[in-house]
Amino acid sequence: MIYLDNASSMPPIQAVKDFLKKNVTKLFAPTNAYYFESVKSSAFLEEARIMIANYFNVSPATIRFTSGGTEANNIITRYALQEKCSAIITSRFEHPSVLESLKNISQISGKPLIYVPLDEDTGVNLKKFREIIRKNKGAFVSLAHVNRLTGRLLQISRITEMCHKNNAVFHCDMSLTVGRLDLDLSRVPVDFVSLSSHKCGGIRGAGVIYSRRGLHLQPLFYGENNEYGLRPGAENILAIYSMALALKNLKIKQKENLKHSSDLKEYLFKLLKKSKIQYFSVSEPTKHFLSDIININFAVADFQSFLYKLDLSDIAVMPINKGVLPYDSIRISFSPETPKIYVNKFVDILKLIFTKIQMYF
Repeated sequence: MIYLDNASSMPPIQAVKDFLKKNVTKLFAPTNAYYFESVKSSAFLEEARIMIANYFNVSPATIRFTSGGTEANNIITRYALQEKCSAIITSRFEHPSVLESLKNISQISGKPLIYVPLDEDTGVNLKKFREIIRKNKGAFVSLAHVNRLTGRLLQISRITEMCHKNNAVFHCDMSLTVGRLDLDLSRVPVDFVSLSSHKCGGIRGAGVIYSRRGLHLQPLFYGENNEYGLRPGAENILAIYSMALALKNLKIKQKENLKHSSDLKEYLFKLLKKSKIQYFSVSEPTKHFLSDIININFAVADFQSFLYKLDLSDIAVMPINKGVLPYDSIRISFSPETPKIYVNKFVDILKLIFTKIQMYF
């Protein structure tokens, strides 16, 4: 399979595979007992907390683990239920675990849910955002660091500054930028951050909440006093440590990985232009766009048939149906371990599809 859907779920990186092979039968004990195996599990958990805190350049006390990004987003967005939050501000391009949670909170609390419009490059319109935040001081704001459909990056420093000037609390989902960009939360004081293990080369079953000191979250459900009272479920040590290990390794190779994804993106568009296949891509620019995520519209007559042919050719991409964007498109996303030959094979399959069924404009 030519796997080009790493933004949905990235295969575990090699360092994680090596860790799992060695420890998958060893880290099984709970973290809250006093015998040796329990102490060992607890040690791995706290080492992972320190590794992730070091990645963000924050205190380990600000890091909490969850079962994944969806749980992290749901816990954080419930902060908007607090009385001091005047309104809820987000965009229509957020992950469903953010959008559906905020819709529910708005219905329960009666607080207005306001969607920030995007500019022509699918980035948050800063002028409109400034107007909205000034009219709704003390709001809860939730915006992802990257548009998950197009790769457009949020101007996170300016958003953070505008939020704090207007007493707003800012949550940023960084699931698609961790391991790819330099994220120093001591320089950009975002209030809440969420991320998910399987988006950054770890395995499924773990997520992270970063909560700036002084901001308190309430648990979604109750039971044993794990994660300092934030969640009761037993910690998935293997998934948590694999996430921390993945981030540590990706940060070490960050410059190399960024060049790799940038080269793949440039090479893809070079091949598409050479092939004469007509396309449209809002993701083609390099400025303000993450090089790992690319949205392409081929304006085919029958989009479902096109997807079916890609699937039969063992090409794995994410379909984006018209409605979310103004047109049907596919999202291609790379990982640090995506080989260049995948791009060659993807374009070769496209040429074959277009030649056989004449799907040109």
